Parts: sequence; C-alpha cells; structure tokens
Amino acid sequence: MKTGNSSMVSNWLHEAVKFQRDGNLDEAEELYEKVLRCEPGNADALHLQGLVDFSKGNIEDAIRKINMAIAVDPTFPDFFRSLGSVQKSAGQLEEALKNYQKTISMNPTDIVALYEAASISHQMGKLDIAETVYKKCIQIKPNHTGAINSLGLIYKSRSRFNVAASCFKRALAIDPGLSAARCNLAVTLKDQGKMTEALNELQRIVATDPDYPKAYYHMGLVLTEMGKAAQAINAYKKAISGKIDFGLAYNNCGILLQELGRTGEAVACFQKAVALDPTNAKAHYNLGVLHKYQGYASQAYNCMRMAIEIDPDFTMAKTMMQTCLKDICQWPIEIDKNNGNKDIRLELAAISRRLFNELSDDYPVQVLKSALKRSSNIQLQAEVLSSSLCDEPSRYEGKKVIVGYLSNNFRDHPTSHLIVDMFSQHDRTRFEINCFSYGEDDGSFYRKEIEKGCDHFVDLYNINSLEAASKIHQTKTQILIDLNGYTACSRTEICGFRPAPIQVRYLGEAKTAGASFFDYIVTDPIVTPLEHASHYSEKLVHMPHSYQVNSNPRVDQKINLERQSYRLPTHGFIFCSFATGYKIDPELFACWMTILKQTPDSILWLIKRDEKAESNLKSVASMLGIDPKRLIFSPPCHKPEHLARLSLADLCLDTRAVNGAATTSDALWAGVPVVTIKGRHFASRMSASILTAVGLEELITDDLQQYAKLAAALATDGKRLKTLREKLERNKRTQPLFDTRRFVRNLENAYEQMWAIYKSGGDPRHIQVKDCGPSADMHGL
Repeated sequence: MKTGNSSMVSNWLHEAVKFQRDGNLDEAEELYEKVLRCEPGNADALHLQGLVDFSKGNIEDAIRKINMAIAVDPTFPDFFRSLGSVQKSAGQLEEALKNYQKTISMNPTDIVALYEAASISHQMGKLDIAETVYKKCIQIKPNHTGAINSLGLIYKSRSRFNVAASCFKRALAIDPGLSAARCNLAVTLKDQGKMTEALNELQRIVATDPDYPKAYYHMGLVLTEMGKAAQAINAYKKAISGKIDFGLAYNNCGILLQELGRTGEAVACFQKAVALDPTNAKAHYNLGVLHKYQGYASQAYNCMRMAIEIDPDFTMAKTMMQTCLKDICQWPIEIDKNNGNKDIRLELAAISRRLFNELSDDYPVQVLKSALKRSSNIQLQAEVLSSSLCDEPSRYEGKKVIVGYLSNNFRDHPTSHLIVDMFSQHDRTRFEINCFSYGEDDGSFYRKEIEKGCDHFVDLYNINSLEAASKIHQTKTQILIDLNGYTACSRTEICGFRPAPIQVRYLGEAKTAGASFFDYIVTDPIVTPLEHASHYSEKLVHMPHSYQVNSNPRVDQKINLERQSYRLPTHGFIFCSFATGYKIDPELFACWMTILKQTPDSILWLIKRDEKAESNLKSVASMLGIDPKRLIFSPPCHKPEHLARLSLADLCLDTRAVNGAATTSDALWAGVPVVTIKGRHFASRMSASILTAVGLEELITDDLQQYAKLAAALATDGKRLKTLREKLERNKRTQPLFDTRRFVRNLENAYEQMWAIYKSGGDPRHIQVKDCGPSADMHGL
C-alpha cells in the first residue's frame, strides 16, 4: 500500500482498511474522508473509498474515485485491477477488459487480473484468447480450479467432451467439493449420452451440497432424457425451492406436468416462468398452448403475440397464433367498411382461402406431409428411450381378443359423449376390453360409466410415456385404439413404443397420423373413399355406415324449454350453429348472413366461448348489413341441458372447413335437421357421413350456393321443414346412426379381421366391414 507522509494519515488508512475488511463501511468511509481532507490527492484513500462505494452499490462514485486515484498515480496496477472489477460488475466488459490488460502489462503474474481477463474474453465469445489466458493462469498457479474449470467449459462448447471432462476431473481432484466443476462434468456426460453417469455425479453434489439448485436443475434435464418424468418434476421443484427466481426450471417443470396431463399445475409453472423472465418466448408459447386447450382463446392469442414479439422467427408460435385468430374469429378485413357488401364478401372469400388451409385442394397432401414429420420425431424419441415393446404372435394365445382404448378424454368431453356406451356393448364372450386413461379424473358421469363399461380401467395419469406403454404391454392388449390423434395434450408417443401388435386410430382427429406405428384408421366410404387412400399412412377400415359411434344421449327433461330462457325471440325462425370459432370461415359466415337476409324473421343462435369472438362476429355481421342483435350467443352448458335446449332451434347450419361431428349428432338427436356441404377431405365430410347414416341425404349439398338455397328454402317452407323433421324423428329409431350395439358389432367384425390378418403373418390391408344388421332393441333408444 502506498501511504502518505504523515504517520497520522497512515494510521487512519490502516484503521480504515481494518473497518472495511470487517464490513464496517461507514466507519471506514469517515476515516477516508479525514485522510482526504488532510491530503486531497491521497491515491490510496481515493482508491479504497471507491471500493467502499462499490460495496455499497454506488458504481458511478466508485468508478469516479478509482479513476481519480489512477490520475494521481498511474503506475500502481492494483488501481487498474479494481477499476476492472467495478466495470465488470456494471456490465462494462470492454472497459473492464482494457483495465485488466493494463494491470497485466504492469504485472504479468497478477493471477486475479489474468483470470478475470480470460473470464471476460470467454463471456464475449473470444474463446481462443480466453483459452490462452486460462492456460497462463494454470501455468502460474497449477491448482487454480477456476481456470481449470473454465478451460473445460471452452472445450465443452467445442464438443471436445473427453478433454472437457478431464479438466473438470482435474479441478475435482484438487477440490472434491467444487460443485460447479462436478455439475459441469455431469452436463458433459449428459451431452455424451452417459445419462446414468451424469445422474450419479449430480447426486454426489446434492449429497454434500443440498442447497445447490443448479444441480437439481440439471438432474431434471437428465431424468427427462431418461424418461423419468415424475422424478424430473421433483428435481425441478427442488431447484425452484433453492432458487425461487429460476425461470428455466419453472418452464421445464411445466412442460413435464403438461405431458403428464397435470394442466393446472403446468399453467401455474408457465405463468411463473414468464413473470420471472418476460423475454422467454418458449414459456409464453407453452402458456398459450394450455390456455387454448382450456378454451381461453384470447389469452392464448396474447401469449403467442408476445412469443413472436420476442422471437420473430418462432414458427410454431406463428402457426398457433393463426389458429388463435381463427378461434376468436378475428379476420383481417382490410377494405373500407363503406365500400359495399359485394366488396366485403370478395374480401371475406379471399381471407377464407388465406387462413383456412382446409379449403385448399392440396390440403390432404399437406396434412400427410406434416403428419409424417411429426410421427418420425415421435418414432425417433421412442428409439432413443427404448426399443419396440412388440412381441411375437405366440405371446397372444388367449381365447378372447384383448382390445384397449387409449385417451386422455375419459371425462365430460365430446369424445366421451359419443363413446360412453360403446364399451359395455362389446361381446364379452369374444373380447376383453381395457381402457387406458392418461387424463385427469373429473368425477363425471361419463368417467364413471366408462370405468364400469370396461373389464379393466388402467390409470396412466402422472406416469411417463414409456412407463405407460409398458403397462399397456403387460396387459397383453392385442389391438390398441388411440382416441386422440395429435389433439391438444395428447400423448401419441405412448403408441410410438408399440405396446400392442396392432394399433388403430379412431375419432379424436379426422386425419392421418402419418405414423408407421399405426396400422389402421376407422373410417367409412364417405369420409375417406378408397381413392383417398394415398393420403393416409394407415390402412382404411370402412365401416358399413358412418365412422362415428353414438351413445344414448342423456337429455335433461326438467329444464324450462322457453325461448326467453336463452334470450331467444318468442317468434320467428331460429338457425343455429354451435361450432367452435375456428370452424367458422369468413366466406361461410357471409353465406350465413345472406341466409338471414333472405329470411327476415330469423336469428342465428351461436355458442359463446370467447367475448372477443362474439364481438368480432357481430362487427362483421354489421358490415354485411345484418343487425348484430340477430346474432344471439349462449354460453356452453352441461350436455343434458344442451341437448334439451337444442330442440328450440329450427335448423342447424353446419360449418364447411371442419364439419360438426358430435355437434351434428347432437342436433339430429334433438330433432333439428342439419344442412351441410360435402367437402374434399375427412373433416369436411363428417356431417355427410352422419346424415347418410340417419337417412337424410337430401340435407347434403355440394357448395355454398346450394347450401344457402336449401337453408333459405327450409326456413320459408314450413310444410317442407315439418315433413323433414318428422322423417328425422322416425329415422332416429330405425336408421344405423344411433344404433350403438349395431355399430359395436360391426367394429368387432373389423377387429377380428385385423387379428386374423396379423396371426396369418400378413401385412395390414384395407378392410371393408359388412353390416351385421340392426339391433333388436336399438340399444339406448
């Protein structure tokens, strides 16, 4: 230390340094002030007072005073090193590096300045320079664990994993308790695919340093790679408990909770992740996906918008944002509202073509291409974690065919509304029926009925996909039917492990899975005629009537069936469409408005799922010359009440890009005819299939013009509509659509053909199912 000439000043300085070392900063600062009053140019006092300011967080004062010390004595290297430290803490890396280099030029063996200079070069991406300086540090001080560890990180970044691991092991040989080096070793082992070794190193850290959150975080990553989701979640939770602002841990934990179906907990994790780090685009995206799954379209849209603002190249967020815009019916109408209805309709038609891929001629080709890519990723993941679980045919020698149904929707959900009675109708002399559920138990009537209707109900909730597949495999299930497809929060990867020798796609999603691990898709000649087979990776199983099963509809007979109860007019014609927003394309909506114009004493009754969707549709209606009050929105309600209130409507207008499925059957059961357009692919032909199965082919049209003409004609011809409704009432009890037992017998025929083909060693092939004929009691009716 350089001291002043006065012994009193020297004593003050020594006393001040002692106070400063003990953390008594105010006392130290008072003594430095006394020194500077006596000797205003005392470089030591200026330097040390600057360090006091630094300790107190007064960065600007610290830099100013250390610079004053340097001005007094520019030959003392400690001053430059201290200035570099302060500047580094302030993020002034270039300036800090210059001052460390100045220190080194004055004292080439200053190990602190050398290490800090290397660290800054490393941080700035100047890896060659950093490597050279770290090595110099080690040359001067061979046991410098910081430099050895940091050198290992440079090698790791260059994928020189063996050399990096050697560095980390060398640091640990010097200091076995160096958690940072052991954690880096574990991450390097993970990058080499040595998951068990990596996990062992991380467990060694937490055994001796249980408050090291970074170790738990990486443990979560390793356990995730090993397919141990539940254990990974626990590791992330421990990381969070040790570091409550650990945004990455919250996000990763949320992803795993989402995969296990624990959506409420996942949402909370993603919300915490974006609160801690608003720049985390992936966390915003993940939160938006779950908001969409929960039906909160506006919130989902806002999340996707934030993700794209942060990362303009975030392709998945852009795709999801477009879906959200469709959910809330927010169409980019760019023309002047006063230009007239004709121009608005042309613009809406153009928007339909831009936003709705389902309306394009090559849509089935696009679907197959996308599905092939998605399924290949699932297959790759399955191959990394485990080989296929499938066995030789000799394993399956029972008298009955064991059939398993896999879903996360065994709850109050449209899929369960359709299938709830199916399980109990299977012939137990020929089939054993298992249900595999990876969704939450909502305690609903549907969940309980499905549990009762099958032989074994296996809960796969809260276990990872490999464990779930193993459980299915243990039941010796021969034919596994996936009821989800790539719908929200589905776990198609369970099927990627091939837990059953025959795997089938049914319901859930009206398109191909593009997957080698699905052999068949249950369909019918209307939704997928044989000439469409090239658009499917699966073989087609053509049911004799509609692909769609229907169960006994439970209607609430006690509700007050008065129009006023649902804010409907007491007189006039009621069109309805209870489709979700994403199914309503702009050109179709314009067609609906045309129908309303042609039937002045009419209203359109719609489902209210989102405030924004309602306001957007009313705004477009106004632009098209329709009083927005003629659009009446009702919120969703429980299925029995919904089926009862549906009977208040006169005619249902189907959507065209994606038809109604359960919604179409609901309307028909309520006695409401449905007008549809038969499109060019599965999702746009579902209602045509359903109407054919109930004997009402006259309600199927080929284009918007026919559709509008038929709807208006039925609304203005009371006698014709009455005749049609009477026919529907008869056909409900005589035609195949609502004959659950008949459908199940036909489906069993398909299953037996699949199994016979498999046992003979043949490859899956298209199956045409012959009708077994109507049930004696039309079960459920």
